[in-house]
Amino acid sequence: MASRRERLPDNACPECFAHPWLREFVETHSKRRGTCPSCRRRNQPLVDVSELCEPFENLMSCFSPAEGPPLEYGTPIVQLILDQWDVFSEHLSARDGDGLLLEAIMETGWDDDGVPPLSASDPYVSKRWSHDTLAGPVGGVLKGGEGRSYAAARIPRRGIR
Repeated sequence: MASRRERLPDNACPECFAHPWLREFVETHSKRRGTCPSCRRRNQPLVDVSELCEPFENLMSCFSPAEGPPLEYGTPIVQLILDQWDVFSEHLSARDGDGLLLEAIMETGWDDDGVPPLSASDPYVSKRWSHDTLAGPVGGVLKGGEGRSYAAARIPRRGIR
């Protein structure tokens, strides 16, 4: 049986994502073309999943682990991301590749501090934000703002400079 690390994809392509900023980010940061191990599309620009870690860490700042019953049960984190941010493509989700890609991306930034790596099925809840600077599309969250603070994030019209 393959280990957890062996079954996680090491690359992603623009077709893995629905969000325009992520699609452009992958195109811009791609260093080669080939068959995407995440969505199986051929002749695509590929980016190492580690390149996506920082934008996804910013996205994860919108959620917190569920405390569990009886206070809150939570929803699998991959489902929250799909429902609230429309990050992954329908093609990837139909292949059940969204969870594996999320796990692969987040594992690249994981340090073994006693907390296990993120699982796509881990129960999370949305953080309840109230500050007016938080309104806006996902691009500002994925890119981050000055100091990488979610509250300071603004929506870029173009990719990272």
